[in-house]
Amino acid sequence: SGSWFDQENYERTNLRARELTAAGDPVYKVITDEKWHLVFPLDKETETYLLDEISQNRTTAEDGNVTQYDTYIEIRFDKDKETIWPTVKVEYREGQAFGVLEFVNSMVRYAGERYLDFEILRNETSGLKIPKTAVTEKEFYAIDAAYLTTSGSEENKGFMKQTVSVDGNTAAEFVNCTIYYQDEEHVYVDPEEEDFSTSKKKLESGDLLIKTDSSEYYQVGETAKLKGVYNINKGYTVFRQIQILNENEEYCIVKEGTSYGLSVYDHIVLNADTVQEDEVIYYRNGVNKLVTENLAKVERRVQAACARAGRSRDEVTLIAVSKTKPVSLIEELLPGGTRDFGENKVQELCEKCEQLPGDIRWHLIGHLQRNKVKYVVDKACLIHSVDSLRLAQAVSQEGVKKQVTVPILIEVNMAGEESKFGVKPQEAESLIREIARLPAVSVQGLMTIAPFVSDPEENRIHFANMKKLCVDIKGKNIDNVNMNVLSMGMTGDYEVAIEEGATMIRVGTGIFGERKFGERLETMQ
Repeated sequence: SGSWFDQENYERTNLRARELTAAGDPVYKVITDEKWHLVFPLDKETETYLLDEISQNRTTAEDGNVTQYDTYIEIRFDKDKETIWPTVKVEYREGQAFGVLEFVNSMVRYAGERYLDFEILRNETSGLKIPKTAVTEKEFYAIDAAYLTTSGSEENKGFMKQTVSVDGNTAAEFVNCTIYYQDEEHVYVDPEEEDFSTSKKKLESGDLLIKTDSSEYYQVGETAKLKGVYNINKGYTVFRQIQILNENEEYCIVKEGTSYGLSVYDHIVLNADTVQEDEVIYYRNGVNKLVTENLAKVERRVQAACARAGRSRDEVTLIAVSKTKPVSLIEELLPGGTRDFGENKVQELCEKCEQLPGDIRWHLIGHLQRNKVKYVVDKACLIHSVDSLRLAQAVSQEGVKKQVTVPILIEVNMAGEESKFGVKPQEAESLIREIARLPAVSVQGLMTIAPFVSDPEENRIHFANMKKLCVDIKGKNIDNVNMNVLSMGMTGDYEVAIEEGATMIRVGTGIFGERKFGERLETMQ
């Protein structure tokens, strides 16, 4: 209620007993729990901001189950300028949006306050989001930056090292070194870096470096640790230095595109404690070959399922679900004619769309936030996951702006699972009738994510009911509704889905394999 936040008309309730206490007597306030909540009303801008932050911490597994992780934001209290990282949720009461902050400590100092003024500190610096378990440390030589020099070009950086010949004569030799990081005082060099021609270390503890145009010397030996992660793009672990811009208990936001750092599409080890540097994780060529072999196996099974159902192979579109997979793996499938790829997240779809051929048909199969609609309506050939009128209205508005008609599917939660998105089957027709009136939107059919089961036969009933629902709605001949697409079936059950009438199947693990080590990095803001 809005009256909760009316400070002017708030009256304290005196719960004190009438008994007097003598001077010097201790006075206690009983605090039984360190968990505190702070509730505050949201305007539209802040509501959108918080919902977007929360959505960034939500993942959808291939089986459709949605996991929502805690979202932390940074706030600063006006009273004492203290900053703290509580978790945040958005709740609704009587049509009003409220933010709910939860604190697990540090709040006892405010126990006597009914109202608290604070500011949400929005970090507008963009970067890459990585789990803190991925962060490790490596020791480097920390060398006085004044001794860094170049030879031949600005890119050829290194140091002048004193050498001693067999007869005892000294000379200066330029040693090219990889500079992993540089601050105002030091440059950081890997102690294990070797000269490929001699297999000897480029610098060792005790080496003397000579400052250019000077008689001053610096002895190599001082070390310092840099934070980083293990990159596995090449199939083995490579340390990549990171610069942390922001962090909470679970995640770090690190600077993108730094020298010897990280970039979007890099894959990293999720738990740095499980590997060592230069450890082979997989053989890149072997993985790429395996992907094409997996696709061939899936294709044979699709053909067999179509034959069993008395259907033509041309009736079923195979969508290769490439979420979190690098561009290089997608490129392996292109020579064979694969052009339908599915992505869960708008940002990843848009980025891959820019890097890959224009004839690829991109399917958005993951949950779509309204504030992300504008980025995808003119890039996705089909949005599979529309499950509300509000989302459809947002799609319609953006379609009108960009002068495109956006093909969509209505997501149906056929099994009634609470962990999944989708309209209830009995409400699908009425939702479709409302959406059909919107401009720049074309309803092409239905989509569902069946339960994750060990026996695909358990999902046959859900696929059969989806087919029946699709046929029933098609028979109503609703204007602007074409029920020719039935998107259902994934790696574990696509054969049963085909037998029950699927026209699109979404296969990820069956083609690309399990994700064992790497996580694709994403730009966060």
